[in-house]
Amino acid sequence: MDFLFGFSGRIGRLQWWLAQLAIYAVLALGIGVAFGIVATDDPGRSAAVSEGLDGHAAGVFLAIAAAVILMTWINMASTVKRFHDRDKSGLWFLIIFIPFVGPIWLLVECGFLPGSPGANSYGSPPGTGGTGYADIIDDAASEYSRPEPQKRQVTAALPAMNAPKPASPASRAAPSGFGRRGLS
Repeated sequence: MDFLFGFSGRIGRLQWWLAQLAIYAVLALGIGVAFGIVATDDPGRSAAVSEGLDGHAAGVFLAIAAAVILMTWINMASTVKRFHDRDKSGLWFLIIFIPFVGPIWLLVECGFLPGSPGANSYGSPPGTGGTGYADIIDDAASEYSRPEPQKRQVTAALPAMNAPKPASPASRAAPSGFGRRGLS
């Protein structure tokens, strides 16, 4: 029940689309109840039916009003949780009230764009059982990884051993001929 009626947590794209299908199921149920109320009318009251629904108008109105309220609640709850999956505030639901752009934006954000990977400020990703993807990957990596080899410590004597040795006075003679190497 929390899936359709709760406002906390996160849901993925598939769950959001399923909630949108549930909205149409509620709509069909509301219309079916309204037609059921109208169908219970007496055949002998054809004059009253032609003038209006008379006593059945209240029942039809209540059935449709209940369906609309239920559809709105399900849509708000699923969309808020979908925005949470995208690491956005549930107040982004209000974008639907911007003419033309709002409903398209909401459809693209909730129906087609992926959620944020790993845990975010609204909880763990849907379907992870309370742990984020990052936790699962870190656990698996630590279980199957090899320990890093220890690096040797470089001491101060090591650079002195690798330093070039000073040249002897005999080898310091200027090269004769061409260039530094003394090629002739």
